[in-house]
Amino acid sequence: MIDVGMFPEGHIDDRKTCFMLNNYSYEQYLKLMENMRKRETEEQSNSKEDIEKDKNKNKNYVSLSPEVRKAIDEGRQFVQKIRDANRDIPGEEISRKLDRLEEVTGKIYDYVETHPEKFPEIKKFTEYFLPTTLKLLDAYREFDYQPVKGDNISSAKKEIEDTMDTINSAFENLLDSLFEDAAMDISTDISVLETMIAQEGLAKKNLK
Repeated sequence: MIDVGMFPEGHIDDRKTCFMLNNYSYEQYLKLMENMRKRETEEQSNSKEDIEKDKNKNKNYVSLSPEVRKAIDEGRQFVQKIRDANRDIPGEEISRKLDRLEEVTGKIYDYVETHPEKFPEIKKFTEYFLPTTLKLLDAYREFDYQPVKGDNISSAKKEIEDTMDTINSAFENLLDSLFEDAAMDISTDISVLETMIAQEGLAKKNLK
């Protein structure tokens, strides 16, 4: 019927399973197919990048000492427990704080995995701060399950919620301190670069 001109703007899709009555519908179909192809290409590219990242992470992990590997494994478990607690505990405010806690904690262990020389700086974090934080979250979760919300339970929950701000701030400061040497190296490189630019007469004030 398309061939004999009964549907002058008629089209059939690539699989020969769908009829489109006009050019507008066909153009929308073509755009959809193009977007799908782009998405598939991006997903394949991202998948390859993820595979390479995983390979590199595995190489880094295998080269670590048993003590550091053990600490990182425990750290990943801590991150999962924080995620589980966040899932079980209702409340937008506490959830926001736990999201922040999970992100910072994960980044701390990511950094130490690629910079194992920094492990001594997080030993107390791993051995005391995180376990104690999880103990508080377990208590909060237990309080939340109670059918009666008395003054003691409400007060304890409020105290834990307020303490989460202090914990998050401390963990963020720890993460920032891990970058101290890198920041100093950058400052040194910049200072040397600026000095060399000035010595070569390339500073802005010397340019014509």
